[in-house]
Amino acid sequence: MSHQLLQRKSVSHLELFFDLVFVFAFTEVTFYLSQDLTWLGLIRTVLILSTLWLAWQSYVWLGTTIDINDKLTKISLFVVMFVMVLSGLAVPFAFEKGAILFCSTNIFIRLFQVVLFIISKDKNLQEKKGYLELLLCILGSVYHFDRCNIGI
Repeated sequence: MSHQLLQRKSVSHLELFFDLVFVFAFTEVTFYLSQDLTWLGLIRTVLILSTLWLAWQSYVWLGTTIDINDKLTKISLFVVMFVMVLSGLAVPFAFEKGAILFCSTNIFIRLFQVVLFIISKDKNLQEKKGYLELLLCILGSVYHFDRCNIGI
């Protein structure tokens, strides 16, 4: 085996704190479910949980592919953590008065993830092109969702 494969990457304190911010949002999901113990409440809870889970796992993947010690990356992660706290605060009201806050913060989190991939110094041009296409797909989805009056 090559030396590079045997080398282990340790988890930084910033990454652990970042995970704790998501844990806060996940605890709010359990609070949401406890307030609405119906089938509709369960469906809504699964939608909220899947939104948060997708964001979390995407940033975990991001943390393994870019240099977490880069100054711009650290600042960016603090921005995302702040926005994730706002998203977590909106979870109990995600299908009521906090829907706009919950959706807009999660859209920001996903868009910012793609931007971080694009500005990463470790990626080649072909990978960056793929992330740019993903960014355009997300923006297109947001535009399309804005034009539809879908509500659960």
